[in-house]
Amino acid sequence: MEKSTISFISILFTRTVVPEIYFFFDRTKRVKNRNRAIHLYYLRYILNFASYVYHSNM
Repeated sequence: MEKSTISFISILFTRTVVPEIYFFFDRTKRVKNRNRAIHLYYLRYILNFASYVYHSNM
């Protein structure tokens, strides 16, 4: 992979996934059902992104 692609992925990861993981673990103590929905939504988002990266590298 190119250096720009790696930096773009790292920036995207730190700006989207890391704050949402923190938000998810912060809210786990309070609201369980909403957290499950948020977790499933972001799991689908991460899987879509991973498939996009995989197909762009082929």
